[in-house]
Amino acid sequence: MGRTPSVGIALGAAVGAICAVAQGPLRLSRAEKTVIVNWNFARQGVPKWERGALLDHGVEDGKIVVIGADGQVKLQTKVEPPGAQKVRIADLTQAPGGGFVAAIGVVAEAGESRAYLAWLDAAGRTQKLQPLENAAAVGVEFARDGTLWALIRNHDADDNEIAGYDMLQHYSADGTTIGSALPRQSFPIDATYPAWFPCLRATKDRVGFLSNGTNEWVEVSPNDGKLLGRWGLQAEWGARGMRIDSAAMTPEGDVYLNTSERDPKGVRKTRFGVFRLDRSKNDLVPMDVASLAVEGLQVTILGADGGRLVATQGFATLDWVRAE
Repeated sequence: MGRTPSVGIALGAAVGAICAVAQGPLRLSRAEKTVIVNWNFARQGVPKWERGALLDHGVEDGKIVVIGADGQVKLQTKVEPPGAQKVRIADLTQAPGGGFVAAIGVVAEAGESRAYLAWLDAAGRTQKLQPLENAAAVGVEFARDGTLWALIRNHDADDNEIAGYDMLQHYSADGTTIGSALPRQSFPIDATYPAWFPCLRATKDRVGFLSNGTNEWVEVSPNDGKLLGRWGLQAEWGARGMRIDSAAMTPEGDVYLNTSERDPKGVRKTRFGVFRLDRSKNDLVPMDVASLAVEGLQVTILGADGGRLVATQGFATLDWVRAE
């Protein structure tokens, strides 16, 4: 893989297997299957459904929980590096053949901070702590071929972001660096880091993430890191106080996003939405969730399971639905 793929693609262009869709699904079906979850996964981190399991993680305690399709907890573990006073997990992903990688930040007892990729086996035992020198990972995702993509931020000794690096790093299944993609300079340099809530996702032919800093959905090829497209969401989303919290991408490449609304002071309101990305319009199409929603409970898309989406009502259920 080349170190710096071409980025000369206009905003909103798409190259690849997915054609622009003018009108997409506007409604979520009734649940084809619902299970009650015996774990409170109400947004400690951003839970996601991946490879037949729900992955949940604590933000500040290093805890990892894996929930099966029956709603039962299959694994509870903690990432505990020696001498760590606090372990923050930014993201978690499951390998196709089992095992996990967590993007973690560690505050040691002496006060210094370090960032790692923590590699765990299928039983949750930490196998390797891979240090990230002058960098931190904000998102991790295994591709279908078993390689790992990480969305990183490079910084200096004072934690100020530096220029001139690739935001996406590509690793082999054993953690060896095999390439990188998406130069930081392809985003506004004078802005804050563009992907603090990245929602990094992968299918067989694309790796995508949300740039909440620039209101874009960005995709690259998992084979060579080539930029496939950048779709800028209409500016009114930011102006209306909308925040995109999480994302799901189906095997066909359809993207679904969950939003919340905040008032000008930044206090979250109890207004949430589910939207589908319309690449042809650079906009989000609202999804009608009435057939699934229970009054007073938030509907959130957690991921894709074959041709269905896995949703939750109030973080108490797992619901298999279809977009219609």
